[in-house]
Amino acid sequence: MQGMVEVSSELGVGTTFTVTLPVQSEKAREEAPAIVEGHDRSQAKPGEILKDKRILSVDDHPTNLMMMRRLLVKMGAAEVVEVEDGADAMDAFCHQGPFDLVIMDFHMPGMDGLQATRAIRAYEEEQNHQHTPILIVTADAMKETFEKCLEAGVDDYITKPISRQQLIQTIGKYVIIPENERGISERNQAPSDDPVDLNHFRDFSDGEADVEIEFYKVYARQATECLRELKSHLDAGDDEEWRKMSHKLKGASANLGAFALSELCKQAEDGFEEDVEVKQDWYNAITAELGRVDAFMKALHPELS
Repeated sequence: MQGMVEVSSELGVGTTFTVTLPVQSEKAREEAPAIVEGHDRSQAKPGEILKDKRILSVDDHPTNLMMMRRLLVKMGAAEVVEVEDGADAMDAFCHQGPFDLVIMDFHMPGMDGLQATRAIRAYEEEQNHQHTPILIVTADAMKETFEKCLEAGVDDYITKPISRQQLIQTIGKYVIIPENERGISERNQAPSDDPVDLNHFRDFSDGEADVEIEFYKVYARQATECLRELKSHLDAGDDEEWRKMSHKLKGASANLGAFALSELCKQAEDGFEEDVEVKQDWYNAITAELGRVDAFMKALHPELS
């Protein structure tokens, strides 16, 4: 529900749990303006939520860009312009705009999502440009992260792994969406013990074999490169680069639905200052789990072998 939980505790006194949920009233939703005037989406059919909209999608991960494009196109986006870092996002916003919505990753090399947002907001003020909704994509749903986003001028955030339901609900705050799309529910089968959660993956692919094969080919190339980089940073003792590469593989794996692999990467990311022996164990575990993921996907689609 895109909320957060905070805990404060004092020994011998007690513990306070604070739950915050970004709930929007029906009145506020009814009064929310569409991004582009003149289009009544109250009676829109599924797939027309983003009709006539131009979206700027920013991410340094090719699998994330591919997933986001497919989800946005399924929602009816007229055009999705893709760039891979914050500097290119700023350039595209200034020279390829106007855009109706910007969806941008938080962590990127060079100019990150918050820096790019600040630059866009400064440009809007300078040019007397209308406010463009900016959504940040992040795996960190902590209150401090959201506050940083708001301070930078971000309108809202989307947590990883990305799902169609969450994307619709978040974008729905900035466009008028049809009633029959508001209540879309996630596939509710119990998660399996397989290395890839097909319930999650097929929320993106709709079970289309060609889409799954194309996505996994891009993912596999990226994962192989990440693994090679992890080994290189492990041998060189470069803790910061190890952390960045673990983060990169974590996000891509979560979008695939390889949640066990993503969790291993998170542990490796959080423990980036651990001794080399500990990180070697994580590297071995990541390698083995990636092997399970690969075997599973190749059994699912023999064309990948």
